[in-house]
Amino acid sequence: MARSPRFGIPRLRILPLFILVGALMFGARVGSLWQIGTGHVPAEPQAEPPVFSSAFAQSAAAAAPAPASAPAEPLPGLSGQAAYSQSEIEVLQSLATRRAELDKRERELDQRLAVLSAAEGQIDAKIQKLREIQTTIEGLIEKHEDQENQKIENLVKIYTAMKPKDAARIFEQMDMPILIQVVKGMKERVSAAILSNMSPDRANAVTTELAMQSRLPADLVGEAGGKR
Repeated sequence: MARSPRFGIPRLRILPLFILVGALMFGARVGSLWQIGTGHVPAEPQAEPPVFSSAFAQSAAAAAPAPASAPAEPLPGLSGQAAYSQSEIEVLQSLATRRAELDKRERELDQRLAVLSAAEGQIDAKIQKLREIQTTIEGLIEKHEDQENQKIENLVKIYTAMKPKDAARIFEQMDMPILIQVVKGMKERVSAAILSNMSPDRANAVTTELAMQSRLPADLVGEAGGKR
């Protein structure tokens, strides 16, 4: 016959005991993982029993949510250039420099064009002024020529009215250009009578000058007479 135990200690089953120990360990492990995820690390790590430590750690790590990663911030100075390579950036910088040079040259050309336009306007104004002066001078020359012709006509009338001998004496001392103009304005019979009363040398010089001017073009007659 079997003996009853000496003391009245109830018998506990082994399986429920292991389940209780495992639940306690799981709760402790989850609490430790929560403190690590939130940044609150306990000052001293709790000692874990060797039983079921590896299995529960793996299951807790798999069940714990992964911490949200912060979005990567762009490095300073690369926000607008991240899409370009270094060679492309150098090409863009070279194009920008070239563009700045072209803009500078364009401004310089515009300034030179403005200066040239102003100078052209001044030159046109001066040309217009010179034309006005030329017109004035031509008018004065024409007026002077009319006056000179009027004087020659008056001399022709005076010497024609004089006696040939008296006129010949004056013609001996008269300047050759004026003398030629007076003789050309006279009638041939009057000029012939005066020349016949002049000295042979003077009469010969007057005749030679008249013959030369009759052969020269009209625009050279005045120049030839003015040189003598």
